[in-house]
Amino acid sequence: RVSAKKNDEACRTALPYEHGQFQVTREWHAPPPLSWPCRPLSQPAPPSSVPGMDVAVQLAGMPGDRLVEAARRAEAQGFSSVYVPDHFADEPPGSGALSDTTIIPEAIAALGAIGAATSRVRVGGHVLCNLFRHPVLTAQATATIDQVSRGRAILGIGAGWTRSEFDMTGIEFPDIKPRLRMLD
Repeated sequence: RVSAKKNDEACRTALPYEHGQFQVTREWHAPPPLSWPCRPLSQPAPPSSVPGMDVAVQLAGMPGDRLVEAARRAEAQGFSSVYVPDHFADEPPGSGALSDTTIIPEAIAALGAIGAATSRVRVGGHVLCNLFRHPVLTAQATATIDQVSRGRAILGIGAGWTRSEFDMTGIEFPDIKPRLRMLD
């Protein structure tokens, strides 16, 4: 049963985030009103200022040293997680072609560097393609990132979608049903 309450305290504690899991209550509570004053979009409120909400950022399109520095800045600004894409090349939306100008660091190496250079943010691929690496390699690499980051690794895997990337690398690109079955 869903009900709304006007109690601000109940609103702030409806879905607390604790140790990686949501504690779900039986009743839905309206979210609290925004607590920060209006400001230009160029000066957003720190993500940690929203009670009960974790905010993540995806870092992409920059060389490795800038990627690590961007992760450190995201951590300092209160983001809860940082993600990096797992691609060999960038395919801008709607272009139908791979970009030869966008820098794409290897995701697992980048996550290891970010995990070692930060102390609080969780780190993960957004998402790691299950066809780019053998599953044992992905598991071992993720375990290593988890050790280097002191328990902050997030494993997200997907079936891949950018056919031109697969064509470019010579990796087989099965139909969607077999690709999804490979995730089981």
